[in-house]
Amino acid sequence: MAYTIVTGPASEPLTLTEVKLHLRVDHSSDDNLITMLIQAAREYVEQTTGRALLSQTIREYWDDFPTCCTLDLALSPLTSVTNFQYIDEDGATQTISGSNYTADTVSKPARIVKRDDYTWPTVDDVPNAVWVTYVAGAANAGALDASLKQAMLLQIGYWYENREDMPVNETNNPRIRSAGWILEKYKTAWI
Repeated sequence: MAYTIVTGPASEPLTLTEVKLHLRVDHSSDDNLITMLIQAAREYVEQTTGRALLSQTIREYWDDFPTCCTLDLALSPLTSVTNFQYIDEDGATQTISGSNYTADTVSKPARIVKRDDYTWPTVDDVPNAVWVTYVAGAANAGALDASLKQAMLLQIGYWYENREDMPVNETNNPRIRSAGWILEKYKTAWI
Protein backbone atom coordinates (compact mmCIF):
# COMPACT_ATOMS: atom_id res chain seq x y z
CA MET A 1 0.00 0.00 0.00
CA ALA A 2 1.21 3.47 -0.90
CA TYR A 3 -0.51 6.83 -1.11
CA THR A 4 -0.01 10.24 -2.63
CA ILE A 5 -1.57 13.55 -1.75
CA VAL A 6 -3.49 14.64 -4.85
CA THR A 7 -4.61 17.97 -3.39
CA GLY A 8 -3.18 19.19 -0.11
CA PRO A 9 -5.06 21.26 2.43
CA ALA A 10 -6.08 24.76 1.34
CA SER A 11 -4.66 26.19 4.58
CA GLU A 12 -2.73 25.10 7.64
CA PRO A 13 -4.26 24.28 11.05
CA LEU A 14 -2.33 27.15 12.65
CA THR A 15 -1.88 30.67 11.34
CA LEU A 16 1.42 32.51 11.27
CA THR A 17 -0.01 34.94 13.84
CA GLU A 18 -0.97 32.13 16.25
CA VAL A 19 2.45 30.53 16.00
CA LYS A 20 4.36 33.80 16.39
CA LEU A 21 2.33 34.52 19.52
CA HIS A 22 3.24 31.08 20.88
CA LEU A 23 6.91 31.63 20.02
CA ARG A 24 6.82 35.19 21.38
CA VAL A 25 8.21 36.48 18.09
CA ASP A 26 7.32 40.11 17.34
CA HIS A 27 9.35 40.65 14.15
CA SER A 28 8.85 39.45 10.57
CA SER A 29 12.39 38.38 9.70
CA ASP A 30 11.60 34.72 10.54
CA ASP A 31 8.16 34.59 8.89
CA ASN A 32 9.30 32.34 6.03
CA LEU A 33 11.00 29.93 8.44
CA ILE A 34 7.97 29.84 10.75
CA THR A 35 5.62 29.27 7.80
CA MET A 36 7.77 26.31 6.71
CA LEU A 37 7.79 24.95 10.26
CA ILE A 38 3.98 25.12 10.40
CA GLN A 39 3.69 22.90 7.33
CA ALA A 40 6.43 20.54 8.54
CA ALA A 41 4.73 20.22 11.95
CA ARG A 42 1.38 19.39 10.28
CA GLU A 43 3.07 16.72 8.17
CA TYR A 44 4.84 15.36 11.27
CA VAL A 45 1.56 15.10 13.19
CA GLU A 46 -0.19 13.50 10.18
CA GLN A 47 2.58 10.95 9.66
CA THR A 48 2.77 10.13 13.37
CA THR A 49 -0.99 9.81 13.96
CA GLY A 50 -2.33 8.57 10.61
CA ARG A 51 -4.74 11.52 10.60
CA ALA A 52 -5.22 14.07 7.86
CA LEU A 53 -5.63 17.23 9.90
CA LEU A 54 -7.39 19.37 7.28
CA SER A 55 -9.38 18.35 4.23
CA GLN A 56 -7.19 16.92 1.47
CA THR A 57 -7.56 14.51 -1.42
CA ILE A 58 -5.54 11.30 -1.21
CA ARG A 59 -5.01 8.51 -3.73
CA GLU A 60 -4.05 5.18 -2.17
CA TYR A 61 -2.81 2.13 -4.11
CA TRP A 62 -2.69 -1.66 -3.65
CA ASP A 63 -1.40 -4.38 -5.97
CA ASP A 64 -4.57 -6.45 -5.56
CA PHE A 65 -7.81 -6.60 -3.60
CA PRO A 66 -7.59 -8.07 -0.09
CA THR A 67 -8.40 -11.74 0.45
CA CYS A 68 -11.18 -10.70 2.77
CA CYS A 69 -13.55 -7.79 2.59
CA THR A 70 -11.75 -4.72 3.96
CA LEU A 71 -9.24 -2.19 2.66
CA ASP A 72 -7.75 -0.07 5.46
CA LEU A 73 -6.94 3.49 4.43
CA ALA A 74 -3.76 5.24 5.51
CA LEU A 75 -5.35 8.51 6.62
CA SER A 76 -8.43 9.25 8.71
CA PRO A 77 -10.94 10.74 9.26
CA LEU A 78 -12.52 9.72 5.97
CA THR A 79 -14.96 12.31 4.61
CA SER A 80 -15.86 10.77 1.26
CA VAL A 81 -14.71 8.42 -1.48
CA THR A 82 -14.24 10.16 -4.82
CA ASN A 83 -13.68 6.96 -6.80
CA PHE A 84 -12.62 3.34 -6.37
CA GLN A 85 -10.85 1.96 -9.44
CA TYR A 86 -8.78 -0.95 -10.67
CA ILE A 87 -7.07 -2.25 -13.80
CA ASP A 88 -8.87 -5.31 -15.15
CA GLU A 89 -7.27 -8.38 -16.76
CA ASP A 90 -7.40 -6.67 -20.17
CA GLY A 91 -5.48 -3.63 -18.91
CA ALA A 92 -8.51 -1.32 -18.87
CA THR A 93 -9.38 0.97 -15.96
CA GLN A 94 -12.69 0.07 -14.31
CA THR A 95 -14.66 1.84 -11.58
CA ILE A 96 -16.34 -0.01 -8.72
CA SER A 97 -19.83 1.29 -8.02
CA GLY A 98 -20.45 2.77 -4.59
CA SER A 99 -23.31 0.29 -4.19
CA ASN A 100 -20.72 -2.52 -3.92
CA TYR A 101 -18.94 -1.20 -0.83
CA THR A 102 -19.39 0.90 2.28
CA ALA A 103 -17.05 3.74 3.12
CA ASP A 104 -16.54 3.47 6.89
CA THR A 105 -16.12 7.07 8.04
CA VAL A 106 -16.24 6.19 11.74
CA SER A 107 -13.44 3.64 12.24
CA LYS A 108 -9.82 4.61 12.60
CA PRO A 109 -8.20 3.64 10.40
CA ALA A 110 -10.90 4.49 7.92
CA ARG A 111 -11.78 1.63 5.65
CA ILE A 112 -13.61 0.45 2.57
CA VAL A 113 -15.79 -2.59 3.30
CA LYS A 114 -17.00 -4.82 0.47
CA ARG A 115 -20.69 -5.76 0.47
CA ASP A 116 -21.31 -9.45 1.29
CA ASP A 117 -23.03 -10.09 -2.03
CA TYR A 118 -20.20 -8.58 -4.11
CA THR A 119 -17.04 -10.39 -5.26
CA TRP A 120 -13.82 -8.49 -5.82
CA PRO A 121 -12.99 -8.51 -9.55
CA THR A 122 -9.77 -10.02 -10.92
CA VAL A 123 -7.09 -7.44 -11.57
CA ASP A 124 -4.22 -7.28 -14.03
CA ASP A 125 -0.92 -8.52 -12.65
CA VAL A 126 0.66 -5.05 -12.43
CA PRO A 127 1.79 -2.94 -9.48
CA ASN A 128 -0.77 -0.55 -8.01
CA ALA A 129 -3.65 -2.19 -9.89
CA VAL A 130 -6.23 -1.03 -7.31
CA TRP A 131 -6.66 2.53 -6.06
CA VAL A 132 -9.05 4.63 -4.06
CA THR A 133 -9.24 8.41 -4.30
CA TYR A 134 -10.75 9.89 -1.16
CA VAL A 135 -11.07 13.02 0.92
CA ALA A 136 -9.93 12.98 4.55
CA GLY A 137 -9.49 15.60 7.23
CA ALA A 138 -11.45 18.23 9.09
CA ALA A 139 -13.31 20.91 7.15
CA ASN A 140 -11.50 23.71 9.00
CA ALA A 141 -9.00 24.35 11.79
CA GLY A 142 -11.81 25.05 14.25
CA ALA A 143 -12.95 21.43 13.96
CA LEU A 144 -9.58 20.02 15.11
CA ASP A 145 -8.88 18.80 18.62
CA ALA A 146 -6.97 21.41 20.59
CA SER A 147 -4.40 18.78 21.58
CA LEU A 148 -3.40 18.26 17.92
CA LYS A 149 -2.82 21.99 17.52
CA GLN A 150 -0.89 22.04 20.79
CA ALA A 151 1.31 19.17 19.58
CA MET A 152 2.06 21.23 16.48
CA LEU A 153 2.89 24.32 18.56
CA LEU A 154 5.23 22.34 20.80
CA GLN A 155 6.99 20.80 17.80
CA ILE A 156 7.31 24.16 16.06
CA GLY A 157 8.71 25.72 19.24
CA TYR A 158 11.27 22.96 19.57
CA TRP A 159 12.36 23.22 15.94
CA TYR A 160 12.48 27.02 16.10
CA GLU A 161 14.73 27.03 19.17
CA ASN A 162 16.87 24.06 18.05
CA ARG A 163 17.77 24.69 14.43
CA GLU A 164 20.63 22.24 14.25
CA ASP A 165 20.24 18.49 13.75
CA MET A 166 20.26 16.58 17.01
CA PRO A 167 19.64 13.10 18.36
CA VAL A 168 15.96 12.26 18.71
CA ASN A 169 16.61 9.80 21.56
CA GLU A 170 20.26 9.81 22.56
CA THR A 171 20.04 7.07 25.19
CA ASN A 172 18.38 4.40 23.03
CA ASN A 173 19.87 5.09 19.62
CA PRO A 174 22.11 8.12 19.11
CA ARG A 175 22.20 7.46 15.34
CA ILE A 176 18.54 8.47 14.90
CA ARG A 177 18.58 12.20 14.33
CA SER A 178 15.79 14.66 13.62
CA ALA A 179 16.82 14.99 9.95
CA GLY A 180 16.70 11.19 9.73
CA TRP A 181 13.08 11.20 10.90
CA ILE A 182 12.20 13.69 8.15
CA LEU A 183 13.91 11.54 5.54
CA GLU A 184 12.02 8.39 6.64
CA LYS A 185 8.90 9.53 4.80
CA TYR A 186 10.89 9.86 1.56
CA LYS A 187 12.64 6.51 1.83
CA THR A 188 12.08 4.28 -1.20
CA ALA A 189 13.65 1.08 0.13
CA TRP A 190 14.52 -0.45 3.48
CA ILE A 191 18.26 -0.12 3.81
